[in-house]
Amino acid sequence: MPSSDRPEDPNPLPPSLTPTGIEDALRAGWGLSGSVTPLAGYRDLNFKVRGEDGGLRVLKVVLDSEETRTDLNHQALVLESLAGGDLAGRVPTPLPTSGGSPWIEAEDGAGRPCVARLVSWLEGVPLADTARRPPSLTRDIGEVLARVDLGLAGVDPAVGQRALDWDLRRAAAVIELHRGRIRDPDHRATLEATLDSILSRIEDLGPSLPTGLIHNDGNDHNILVEWPGTGAPLERAPRVSGVIDFGDMVRTWRAAEVAVAGAYLVLDRTQPLGVLENLVAGYHGTAALAEAELAAIMPLLRLRLCLSVCMSAYQSTLRPDDPYLTVSEAPAWRTLERLNSIHLDLAEAHVRRAAGLEPSARGGAVRRWMNESSSTPAPVLPGLHDLPRVTLDLTPGSLGLADLPEGAPSEAWTRVLFGTMEGAGASIGLGRYDEARRWYTSPLFREDGDEGPRWRSVHLGIDLFAPAGTPVHAPLDSVVESVAINDGELDYGPTVILRHEVEGGLTFHTLYGHLGTDSVRGLRAGQPLEAGSPFAALGAEHENGGWAPHLHFQVVADRLGYERDFPGVAHPGDREVWCSLSPDPAPLLGIDVPPPISAREMEPTEIRAIRRRRLGPNLSLSYRRPLKIVRGWMQYLYDHHGQRFTDAVNNVPHVGHSHPRVVDAARRQIAVLNTNTRYLHDEIALYSEELLATFPDSLEVVYFVNSGSEANELALRLARAHTGRRDIVA
Repeated sequence: MPSSDRPEDPNPLPPSLTPTGIEDALRAGWGLSGSVTPLAGYRDLNFKVRGEDGGLRVLKVVLDSEETRTDLNHQALVLESLAGGDLAGRVPTPLPTSGGSPWIEAEDGAGRPCVARLVSWLEGVPLADTARRPPSLTRDIGEVLARVDLGLAGVDPAVGQRALDWDLRRAAAVIELHRGRIRDPDHRATLEATLDSILSRIEDLGPSLPTGLIHNDGNDHNILVEWPGTGAPLERAPRVSGVIDFGDMVRTWRAAEVAVAGAYLVLDRTQPLGVLENLVAGYHGTAALAEAELAAIMPLLRLRLCLSVCMSAYQSTLRPDDPYLTVSEAPAWRTLERLNSIHLDLAEAHVRRAAGLEPSARGGAVRRWMNESSSTPAPVLPGLHDLPRVTLDLTPGSLGLADLPEGAPSEAWTRVLFGTMEGAGASIGLGRYDEARRWYTSPLFREDGDEGPRWRSVHLGIDLFAPAGTPVHAPLDSVVESVAINDGELDYGPTVILRHEVEGGLTFHTLYGHLGTDSVRGLRAGQPLEAGSPFAALGAEHENGGWAPHLHFQVVADRLGYERDFPGVAHPGDREVWCSLSPDPAPLLGIDVPPPISAREMEPTEIRAIRRRRLGPNLSLSYRRPLKIVRGWMQYLYDHHGQRFTDAVNNVPHVGHSHPRVVDAARRQIAVLNTNTRYLHDEIALYSEELLATFPDSLEVVYFVNSGSEANELALRLARAHTGRRDIVA
């Protein structure tokens, strides 16, 4: 590495001022006196100043040098420029001294020369102290940073032209200089794994990344937040009130702005890609990012975290007692470990979705080929194009298949599904693509979310239900990519992945799940298959993961590093991303499959709009984000996306939802009579006798009511009639 590119070890030790020195600086420079409160800082000393006039300012003190004065001049130029635009009140304003100078000269307690300057105070609390961070706040952060960068675009080109260790273009060299200071072997392994996965990607993208002057330090201590408006705290949305500390401004890759802010926003978040999407959506909606920039954001974000932990290791050797230097170190390591499990292509797909693009460019190419190719794929199952078929409704609110249990036993699945097919006169049953279901209940499908557990439930393939032993054929000329036995609960069972190379140099894969064990024994990776040749057969329940016999057929445009399998279901919030990575395979099967029922259902926002127009306002909804509940089963409720909630509200401790005995009794009774107690009927009399036999002798009368609310009202009426009083204690 040339010496001119080698970062120098800076002296990060900040100045130290006595209270008397601070008071002298304020009086000498600005004629101010008042109370002073220390604030956090990295290179600067920062103080909150409340003057005798009641006004608030910030005093900043930094060691004097030629470089320092150049930086301060540049900061003053930038802040004055931004303060006159649409960021007025959201960035600090430099306050000149009584003599019109931007700063005053001083000495710290060690006799070192310093400069002190004063800037305006911005209202708000640091993002670091903000526990509730709704998506709207993250989008606002992206938008405000984009506005900052747009405002910086017209600044003198000399501003920010400097060698800064926090410039991500220099990060690899800085990391190399300090990585040896990391002693923990697990941390060293995490750092190595991260750098191995990102450096070549950054090197490839770097030459095509636009550059410009950026803030470069959107950490959660430099973003200020406020809660405007009225209403209850949980109903108000926080917004960005200010961006402070322009000390790390630099001309570098523009995408680094999003990467740096993202590195802090995803710290310790269990779903970092969702956070990053909101940040990108806010930034891109204000200052459009190029496709190369979108591809670079996650690699640069992880590079920033690597740089942060290496610089923290270095700084802590110089200032071991300064907690500000290591405040993000532990969460940074945890976040790096989590991000290392996320393939860069998957992260790029999420970022592209946030920018309004096809999440997977490769997935879009595969979809176009399947829809436009003149090739005629061979039938995957015998008679697929000719035998009668029926499309099965496997959505959470399905009425036709209401008897299907939640997961096992597989025999019940087979009995109900194949009974439905027989009743429709069909030889093959179809399970839809992009359909939300409630059956994925094993730990394989559970994910940790920032607000609790969530379930992958949106189907990414097409199911072909047919008897066990039905042969499976290759639709195209293929090469066997992998053969595996995925024998977890409700997993794929025996699984085959085929690779296809088609015209135009396009390569993609198809996945075949729930096969028979014996049928795949002769297959080997690298084995060629001709279109139409049989290579496996459908498995029975005991060998295919516990499902009714069927083929899970899925197109895979980008394998994302998976070797033995590939996710066959996605979380509803990620469905656009995964449906882009796994396009609809119907064209490759050569059949038409009706769209999922969910495509014809009303969205929650539409239902709420109708309720507001048509239902009385006293019929309230629960929760800040009301749930659309379409199914109950035992102690659980399911929403229209197949997400499962434990029901602790609706009298579930009695018998649960959809209890077979209760359902059967209600079905039989409603087929005969559904009325009330104003008429004589044997069952009312007999049931009262049977029920009261279980009570103490002192209780000899029973009232039949319809709900808890009705029961409470009746109890009040009885109490008032008996006591003659109307006051109650609850």
